[in-house]
Amino acid sequence: AYLSARAALDRAGLDTVTLHYDTPSLAETPPLRDLAGRPGFVAAPLDVRAFAAQDAGTPGGLGAATWERLVALDALDGMTPAIRSDLHRLELLWLFGGIYLDTDAVALSDLRPLLADAMFCGTEQI
Repeated sequence: AYLSARAALDRAGLDTVTLHYDTPSLAETPPLRDLAGRPGFVAAPLDVRAFAAQDAGTPGGLGAATWERLVALDALDGMTPAIRSDLHRLELLWLFGGIYLDTDAVALSDLRPLLADAMFCGTEQI
């Protein structure tokens, strides 16, 4: 995660790189403290209820019923981390737009051209 965030800060040409986290103690780790001292880096907690409140004031938002369902899904026991991550990814892209990178992705060059397109989806072969 550290290498991914550093590469995005150093090479992607973006004004801001935000690492959304769901483990509060992560904010106190040496790698995150190092990143927090770098211009353009933001660490932000994942808070589905706060996302719902933010979207409520947005014209054309998802609507209260959708956010209630997303909050309920986030609270389900037994939800796999991969599915929870997929839900959060959709929420974040809906609210903030931008480019989503997994923490195992390393930016090698400027990613700003991707922002000119209405939508782009990359794939990886495993």
